[in-house]
Amino acid sequence: MAVPHTQGPHPVRLHLHGFSPAPETLNFGSPSEIIVHPQDLENTYWWGYSDALPSSEGPSGLTPNYSQRRALHLLEWAVDEFGGDPQKIHVQGASMGGAGAATLGLLSARHFSWVDSRVGQMIARNHRPARIEQLGSLWGLPEQALSSSAHSESSVWDEMDLSRVLHQHPEAKEQFLFLKHSKDDAIIHFGAVTQPSPLTGESFYQSLQSQRVGHLAVWDEGGHMSPDPQLGSHWWDAAWDPTHDGLTYLRRDLAFPAFSNSSADNNPGTGSARDGRSWHPRKGYAGKHRVSGDTGWDGDTQGALGRFLRWDATQILDSFDRFEIPLRHIQKAGPNSAKVTVDVALRRRQRFRPSPGEALGFELGTQTGSVDVSSDGSVFIPGLVLTEEWSTLRVLRSE
Repeated sequence: MAVPHTQGPHPVRLHLHGFSPAPETLNFGSPSEIIVHPQDLENTYWWGYSDALPSSEGPSGLTPNYSQRRALHLLEWAVDEFGGDPQKIHVQGASMGGAGAATLGLLSARHFSWVDSRVGQMIARNHRPARIEQLGSLWGLPEQALSSSAHSESSVWDEMDLSRVLHQHPEAKEQFLFLKHSKDDAIIHFGAVTQPSPLTGESFYQSLQSQRVGHLAVWDEGGHMSPDPQLGSHWWDAAWDPTHDGLTYLRRDLAFPAFSNSSADNNPGTGSARDGRSWHPRKGYAGKHRVSGDTGWDGDTQGALGRFLRWDATQILDSFDRFEIPLRHIQKAGPNSAKVTVDVALRRRQRFRPSPGEALGFELGTQTGSVDVSSDGSVFIPGLVLTEEWSTLRVLRSE
């Protein structure tokens, strides 16, 4: 636990560590945040383990999410005890912690303002063979299909298919995720986000776009927790922080625009080889992370989805019959520097709650049109053109 000495309430960060940490590495703090450091020393990937363990017969019965519950209980205690801001709580992690942050942040999305997940596997069944064997000793192997509770018909391996979660959990669609992966990562290979789910047929990146979930997803030619050999560390968007930015920030009780299918998006590839390279069961098509240009994954070597896009959270109008939010892009170079075309879903709306099927009018500068509210109640406007100048998106109920 790390608590600032200044007056609160402070934002809260739930930090989930990676595989097999030394406890002393968990003790870092921040002058501006309360940081909560739970521990998962059994390396359950921040899920849990079979309720039959320890047993010489191995996992059986149910596999409850004990590790998630423990982390959430500790988080609730810390917020109450130290005066944390309940509307500005985010979950962060890398590697095992990155998978845990995304799983917890999507399955329990109502507790978090955003998710910071780095080099994590997003689809449990796509883990490398050694990790499947290790987790099988805790969860039961995939073919055992152990459920997390008596009320769940899904295997725990399917519950942690985060492509499925984006498709099936309305709560998860309201989340915002920052993701960082590396094409020359030999530990959690790049297929973690580009290879398809056996349940949805989509990769995690594809599900972010098709389900219109808020995201900034970046990748480069770095390794596992090592920077890109050309771009270095934190090359994306000038260290934008969704908690501390004074203009474009996220809160649990504040709406935001979920951008998807931006014309400024790069191509992450299809999860296939680009040069005839043979598949390696542990590292996929990764090259050497210190050598530029040698990755075997197809698509752009470095890039991002949802980059350069901003909103003014201080100017949001969220009322019964009207929603307004200023939007812009900040791209400074390249062929699309004059404008960016993007789809926008309005997430976490507080008062603007039109009924499914209801017709809405919208305007953004000279762009006008109408859309119908989706069957699930979501409001989605395709093909908006953003420039580097602020322009206010207005969406109005017809009555």
